Amino acid sequence: MAEQISLICPECSTKLRLNVAGQDLTGKQVKCPKCSKRFAADQALSEPEAPLIHSSDAFEEERPVLGTAAAKRRAAQLGRSRFEISPDDNGAYGGSFKPRSSSSGGGFIAWLGFGVIAGLVCAAITAAAGFAHSSILISVLAVVAGIAVGGAVRNAGGSECGAGSAVLAAMIAVAFMFAGKVGAFYVSPELSDIGEFAADMKPMSLEETQAMIEAKSSEDSMIAAIATELEADAEWLKEREITDEMITAHWEETPDDEQETPAASQYLPKIWEAATARWNENSDAQKQTLISAKQTELRADYGMMTEDEVREEIAKATTDAEMIAQIGWEVSYDEDWLTENDLTEEELEDQIDYGDENEPAEIFPPVVWEEATRRWNELTAPEKKAQLDDVAEAVRMENTYSEEEAQMENAVVGFFRLVFIVFAAIGHFFVPMESLICTVIGLLAAIGLGSGFPATK
Repeated sequence: MAEQISLICPECSTKLRLNVAGQDLTGKQVKCPKCSKRFAADQALSEPEAPLIHSSDAFEEERPVLGTAAAKRRAAQLGRSRFEISPDDNGAYGGSFKPRSSSSGGGFIAWLGFGVIAGLVCAAITAAAGFAHSSILISVLAVVAGIAVGGAVRNAGGSECGAGSAVLAAMIAVAFMFAGKVGAFYVSPELSDIGEFAADMKPMSLEETQAMIEAKSSEDSMIAAIATELEADAEWLKEREITDEMITAHWEETPDDEQETPAASQYLPKIWEAATARWNENSDAQKQTLISAKQTELRADYGMMTEDEVREEIAKATTDAEMIAQIGWEVSYDEDWLTENDLTEEELEDQIDYGDENEPAEIFPPVVWEEATRRWNELTAPEKKAQLDDVAEAVRMENTYSEEEAQMENAVVGFFRLVFIVFAAIGHFFVPMESLICTVIGLLAAIGLGSGFPATK
């Protein structure tokens, strides 16, 4: 049985037992296991008590046998967050107070899971921020993403955090910063110079296309077309003392979104008034004819002609003159024929007249038209019919709405739109400068927190 003495820490009043085994305590320093205060053993003696047997020769905190309630009160005094109570073999709490061990945390799966969840939340918030049409807000949210992902990985890793968790946190943060930016630019592509290319590439449904045709053939749109012609009429502008600088200044003051800006606001008042006057010179019947012609033109542009309009276009495209004109283009690029006639493509290019109002025979030089006519007349009736059928089918496909073709076209347009948005999101990591700064801060935050800094106690 070892000789023991009782000591009381002068700093926190914790009662301790020390095995002395006949040693002289004069000047001996003792360290309190609770508050870490060092003090002289011979100056902190308490009244002598019955000796106790201990398994080690080191001093330790006194362990009186307490009931459960008393033990819990004792735990509260020592700090429940740092000590735990252990029952003895009989199930009673003997007052053994040990510092709680810190959690070692999870491994790679925990880091990844917590980081991805935090990243998803931040990406969703960034994407929603696109509705605010603020590039700065999207930049700042990159910092938030870095802090959130780094903090999530740190909490998941606990004391196991280190270089590996820091690298993983950085990778997750960058991935979801990028995902959030893609979502934001998908909502507001015009926030980036690159994204502006995607702004006008949104696929249109049949209903949206029909609405577009109606809008572009309205009276305001017809007057706007006349106003555009007046803006290009130098003599008319000079007579009214309207300069190009005045027109340009008005354009710069007009919002870019033409769909949201009234047509009349897009032109100088003098020009719009003159265009309106010219439009009103037409009778109601003439106005309707012009509007119908415009709608036909637009339906042709969007591939939505009516059956009667398609038949009319096929009839125009399958006349002998139009078929000979098609052969005329083939003759113009026939190197063997050009060589035989001592001609070059450059010489013919200078002689071809591309005027929209020209008849087919007026487009080409006489020598080309004669050769094209000869080749057309040499075809047999079945050969001519086959070519006419091919032209008719091409005209029909070009000018009629097909659900399958529309879906294919929309898929292609959607793909290229997404490509522009992705490049816009990548560019936003570096431009503008505030975005680059926020990206760096967010990345550093993810690395720092993901590595476990500051260390948990």
